[in-house]
Amino acid sequence: MKRTTSVLLTAALTTGTAAVLAAAIPGVASANACGVIPIDQNSFTTAFDTKDTRATGHNDIKVDNPGALRVWTEGTKSTDKAAAYYGGLDVALASQTALTNYSLNYQGTPTGTLPGYQLVVDLDDDGTADGILIGEKAYGANWWLSNATPQEFKDKAPHKDGTSGAAQGGAHYGTLDEWVTAFPAADITAFGYSLGSGVKNDLLIDSITFGCNVVDFGYTNTPPTADFTWAATATDPSTIAFDATPSADVDEVNGDVLTYAWDFRDGTLGTGEKVTHKYNAPGTYAVELTVTDRFGATAKKLIDVVVARPTNTAGGTPLPGTGANVIGLAAVGGLVLAGSSAGLVATRRRRAGSGAHAA
Repeated sequence: MKRTTSVLLTAALTTGTAAVLAAAIPGVASANACGVIPIDQNSFTTAFDTKDTRATGHNDIKVDNPGALRVWTEGTKSTDKAAAYYGGLDVALASQTALTNYSLNYQGTPTGTLPGYQLVVDLDDDGTADGILIGEKAYGANWWLSNATPQEFKDKAPHKDGTSGAAQGGAHYGTLDEWVTAFPAADITAFGYSLGSGVKNDLLIDSITFGCNVVDFGYTNTPPTADFTWAATATDPSTIAFDATPSADVDEVNGDVLTYAWDFRDGTLGTGEKVTHKYNAPGTYAVELTVTDRFGATAKKLIDVVVARPTNTAGGTPLPGTGANVIGLAAVGGLVLAGSSAGLVATRRRRAGSGAHAA
């Protein structure tokens, strides 16, 4: 379960109905549909426009934070800006004046300067976006108009303080109801967020609320692949070395976190990326490797492993052309083996009562 803190643009709630998205958003079947719209690392790049994000601003959905969109900037320079917008909408601003329609919902408790909620608006309803209304918690119910908006729209703003407008975010501001009064035909064409510019922060956005819709961010896991190699050890063909390094997980770009489970098919199991196993009998064993990633997704690989009969040796040295060993042959013949630097010397035991001596 995600831990979510909803940061609403809180103030006195104005009247209005819940925003309903058109079918432009994936997962919304019709203009009357509401619900959760999942966005993962793949769909984010097509669903959201990030062209306003600058060189040292970032919008990431990655495996390290699988249940959220990470929005972060590297420093406090003008290039530190992260922004994204979901467009393709045509929603009347007049029907969406309740502040509860808009929220950025965070994982954990965010600190520092937070992103502003952004509404891209077509103020004169001519089919072209004219500016951005920006809502920030610090300014209560007031939304300020972006500085790049043409002057003709700024001149009709509900409030114009003639200064930088620092107390209200910008010099041209008003509540959403006041903006509707000034521009009755205004439409919302996109919504999103912006952090910066020149603001350093690092935040996890769990979801974005727009009307009765919740855009929910999350990472889509790709299952791992399983594979392995095997080889008999040089000294003992019944001991097999297994290596699962050919297994892979495309999600893990910063190091492999796979776990490995082996079934040697002789009644024993093993774990680890590289293992050795000794078989007690020759034969063919259908060895199975199971790899598991951090999300619990698994993959299996089955390979037939041929185990040979152990090689007969004398003092660790294989004997050519025999099915037995020197020790065994000597025992049968009643010989005694004595080792020296020159090799093995065989002598025959004296039989009791024979009077003979070993030569």
